[in-house]
Amino acid sequence: MNRSSNVPCTCTECGGQFEFAATQIGLTARCPLCRKETELQLSTPEIAPTVPRRLILWTIVALVILLAGLGISLVLLKKAEGLVQKTGPMKPAVERPAR
Repeated sequence: MNRSSNVPCTCTECGGQFEFAATQIGLTARCPLCRKETELQLSTPEIAPTVPRRLILWTIVALVILLAGLGISLVLLKKAEGLVQKTGPMKPAVERPAR
């Protein structure tokens, strides 16, 4: 039998990986690793997330930094408005003569 007709299998007893002929799906066979009987089934592929976790993490970090900056800016703006109301509008340091 040629190599291309072999399919991967995971042992139900030990979790080991091995290959078997595709025509043997559903039969039982002895695992070459643990020597226990296991049903020959197709291995299910691992499902990778569509968006990497690292990208999600850095996006959250960036959002936290942006929100913190926005919050600090709003607090400082309110403080500046309070100072202007207490002291009145600022006058120029040097008045220019009228022409």
